[in-house]
Amino acid sequence: MEAWLTQAHKAYQVDAAGLAASPHMAVFLQSRRRRLAARVQALADRRDEIAEAYPNAAKVLDQELFQVRALLLPHTYESLGAQLKSVAFGRLSWPRGTEGAVKEPVVKARNSLKRELEELGKELALPLSQHVSRLRELEPHIARLKQLLLDFQAAYAARKGELGLVDYGDMERLALGLLQQPRIAAEYRSRFQYVFVDEYQDVNPLQERIIQAVSRGDNLFLVGDVKQSIYGFRMAEPGFGFIVARRTPYKYHQKEKPTYSRQIGQPDVV
Repeated sequence: MEAWLTQAHKAYQVDAAGLAASPHMAVFLQSRRRRLAARVQALADRRDEIAEAYPNAAKVLDQELFQVRALLLPHTYESLGAQLKSVAFGRLSWPRGTEGAVKEPVVKARNSLKRELEELGKELALPLSQHVSRLRELEPHIARLKQLLLDFQAAYAARKGELGLVDYGDMERLALGLLQQPRIAAEYRSRFQYVFVDEYQDVNPLQERIIQAVSRGDNLFLVGDVKQSIYGFRMAEPGFGFIVARRTPYKYHQKEKPTYSRQIGQPDVV
């Protein structure tokens, strides 16, 4: 916990260059690119639907999409703001008598993209130096909060020791400590024919290490949906699913239809 708090505290002690290169900035820029890309794709789809029948409208949309797609390229905070200021929308005109059913989906997608750009502009309005100033104003309060949490952790640990108690976090850490001994890890790996993990998107790094310690790699079954992750506040890492997918050599084997006679809770199923 102390290491995590120290790392979090450092985020409030950066200068402009440090903030620009920070993981927090990378997450911010990536999330905005993702949101913007969805709006761009929606408008591009509507453009394709009307391009043949309405080439003039499609030409205007092409020019606008070309400008906005430049925002999807890798950018720094400042270069993204500069690029955004260069985006200009044209006048979208339709032949007289064009039905609303044709125009409305295009106009709706285009306005949605405009609103996204307006929101992005508001987020990029402040220079990095002002963000740094705000972080430094908060830093003393974060330092006091850090110390309060460390004092509480020490008092809490002392009280558990007096009463001879452990909580769930203790059980996880103690289990991992034991499983880091090769002999114990090997014994538990030999006990389980299969290891099944549901809601894998909410596994945190400590739990992931426990899972890897008791599985053999070829007997591990994971089920999860990154879009349903809700436990970030307890260090869940939904990205583990992508890492496992890249490192695991999945193969398909044609076998006879299996029979499922074992029940969850029996000794060889965990």
